[in-house]
Amino acid sequence: MTVKRMFIYDLGKSIKLGKYISGQKKHYCWLSLAFLLLFSSTAVDGRAEAPETRVILLNLARADFTDLTATHYPNFQWLLANGGCGLVSTRMEGALTPEKVYLAFSSGRDLFFSSTGLVTDPQGMIGAVLHREGKKTALLGNADLPWEINRKVRLMLADGYGAIDRELTGREFLLADPAFPFRFRTDYRLLAGEIFRLLPEVHLLLVNPGDLERLEGYRRMLSDARFALLRRESLTRIDALVGELVAGLPEGTVLCLLSTGPSSFASADDSFLPLLVYAKTGKSGLLASPSTREKGLLTMGDFTAGLLRYLTGQDQGRESLLTVEPGDWQELAAKRDTWLNNLAQRKIILRIYLGLVLFFTGLSILAPFIGRMHLVTGLQLLLPGLAAFPLALMLVAPFRLRNIVLLSFLLAGGTAVLWLFFRKTGRTTLQAYRWLLTFTAAMILFDLVSGSGLMSASLLGPSQVLGARFYGLGNEYLGIFLGALLVGAAGLFTGDYGRRWGGLWLGACALVLFSPQGGANFGGGLCMSFAALQICRRWPEKKTVKRNLLLFLLVLSAGLFYFFLRPVAGNTHLHGALQLIAGGRWDMLAEIAGRKLKMNWGLINYHPAVKLSLFIFILLYIFQKAAGKTVLFTKNKNEWYWPGISLALDTGILALLVNDSGITVLGTILLYPLLLFCYLLLVKKTPESE
Repeated sequence: MTVKRMFIYDLGKSIKLGKYISGQKKHYCWLSLAFLLLFSSTAVDGRAEAPETRVILLNLARADFTDLTATHYPNFQWLLANGGCGLVSTRMEGALTPEKVYLAFSSGRDLFFSSTGLVTDPQGMIGAVLHREGKKTALLGNADLPWEINRKVRLMLADGYGAIDRELTGREFLLADPAFPFRFRTDYRLLAGEIFRLLPEVHLLLVNPGDLERLEGYRRMLSDARFALLRRESLTRIDALVGELVAGLPEGTVLCLLSTGPSSFASADDSFLPLLVYAKTGKSGLLASPSTREKGLLTMGDFTAGLLRYLTGQDQGRESLLTVEPGDWQELAAKRDTWLNNLAQRKIILRIYLGLVLFFTGLSILAPFIGRMHLVTGLQLLLPGLAAFPLALMLVAPFRLRNIVLLSFLLAGGTAVLWLFFRKTGRTTLQAYRWLLTFTAAMILFDLVSGSGLMSASLLGPSQVLGARFYGLGNEYLGIFLGALLVGAAGLFTGDYGRRWGGLWLGACALVLFSPQGGANFGGGLCMSFAALQICRRWPEKKTVKRNLLLFLLVLSAGLFYFFLRPVAGNTHLHGALQLIAGGRWDMLAEIAGRKLKMNWGLINYHPAVKLSLFIFILLYIFQKAAGKTVLFTKNKNEWYWPGISLALDTGILALLVNDSGITVLGTILLYPLLLFCYLLLVKKTPESE
């Protein structure tokens, strides 16, 4: 603009001076002016600034993934093929409603980005951050019902004071339609016009069509066929609106389509909210998440952080919200089906398995006081075999069976075959149990190093529906690894075979758990380090103790120092911990520790079975500590399993305090000592069996 103003001023001045210039000099002046005109337009084009970043967020409340992928919505289909698509995992207590999603979106639930100074804030974080950066927000659309002014969508944009810069949510957006419930619906032509009118003035524009929510409000008065027809008509109108927005989308503006609540047609277990992101200069594919590390899967915190980074210019060389990886929506649909099927299967199989474990352990405790020797002998043969079930889940996982009956038979048969194999390999049942646990720990370690493919697909592994975060070692398999390794292999490390290089192997195990490329479980690494230090201290020779402690500390510190110097891209617990330690943010570390304790306390109160598990652990811990001081258990204290049980129980206390979902880790650690103690009770009833 400055160049143009100078040119106009010079042009006027030249015309005025032209009266006093004659002959050849006047022609030279006009030629100079023509040259300046060309130079002026070139300068303007050369200095043109990149368009300011803006986002149009279309709220598709009550729309599902199957709606967006339906073939009769051409603009949705076009966005799926030319933009980034993903699923937002939203963990909520109770039913998933739009109001809960609005609150989660606005507060940045599960959000932790220490490098940008963004942490989990109270309600109104989106509006507060944008207003602090001088950005403006706007809300368009109406979702009112005859008996309610439905403006809860404001929660997404309003700052801590409830302020939105521009808000057009009145009845002027409603159009009379006798065929639609309540006899009115959204005027999409007016809505599109207002979007393009407001877009140059604001940076984040939230559009709320409202018709699908009105349909849900009228649901009980409609038949399924009529409801489906009206939904299809409404989605067709929204699809046409999307086509207009895509056609007129300015450079530098991103269009986001986010479902903020499922329809009444959706499955109650489907907590995935579909997300489509499109920019003219963007790539197509599946949205990548820095926290889940699962292509196509994000958390609400990921989306909130990406949105803020894009609008405030804090990407720091990263694409953030627009980060995509190769893939298409068909691949995402297959993943979604797998995750939902995994959840449905685990609800059946794991509950049956847990019931069997509780039943057989309870029966084993009572069996020595019952005079039926056949029952005692049968339990003695069967009980240790229950420890093979987690390993069977890992080995069956690659088949991804959908038939629940076939899967159940295969798991039962696999568990039996594994136990029979180790029972034939070992000279005694105790030795078979020992090798089974050692092999289970070795398989988990091998799977960690090779990419965690088996654990991620296992029913006992992470559920992307229940919890989106899985780096390499889920909490359930962390408890299995710690329990199986300590009970099964602690005797090897403390015996003659493992003394020389025990510290080296234990340091490597702890490093794998810490490692972002391996377990990426900070709490698990702390638990493994604690157990390793306890193992090293159990050697009687001070020279051996010092040697192995030195080896352990050298391996672990060298690995952590490497991760500190080369923090690979990611947002694992190790990255966050190292950044906070380097920055001296001990207050933040204390806050995180307090949040973990609060989380575990909430899980303990979640279900009576969890409280029972904790109560059994307390009783077992007291029994083990008291029994270790009595003469009656002198023989047991000299056996291979006694230090393993003691270490597993001590490590369980630390896991409860420092690990995410520590009660889950504690429960799986508890399983192996409990089964072994019950077996020892049965052996005392029939000493001739060994």
